[in-house]
Amino acid sequence: MTAFYFALTIGLILIISEIGTNSFYLLIIGLSCIIAGILNLILHSWMYSIIISCLIATIGIVIVNYLKNKNKSAEDNTLIVKHLGQTVTVVEITAHNLRVEYSGSFWNAKLKNKNLIINPGDALIITNFTNNELEVDAANKI
Repeated sequence: MTAFYFALTIGLILIISEIGTNSFYLLIIGLSCIIAGILNLILHSWMYSIIISCLIATIGIVIVNYLKNKNKSAEDNTLIVKHLGQTVTVVEITAHNLRVEYSGSFWNAKLKNKNLIINPGDALIITNFTNNELEVDAANKI
């Protein structure tokens, strides 16, 4: 009977902590702990209940991971396409850094054309987006 309460308590703690993480992994593991506790009451064997709950948790985590990655690649490509061709404003120019304002926030950027002469306040166009750095060029060249 103590194994039932132990598994039930761990399962409830994991499910409640899932509220803060919003990843669904703790939810799956918490539910499998609750299932292990219920199976422990029915089967009177902690070994079978742990094995079955581990299988349920593994299958659930694989399914959640598949569903997260399935939607992730489609969203990433859409976000990159939305950035291209948008206008940015030059905020700061240093020897090694170019900062631009885009969509209400400041971004690191690099010039596509290294010979381009720019000043703070100039408008440029995004031509590429990699690793949270924008590649920009003159507004009349795309």
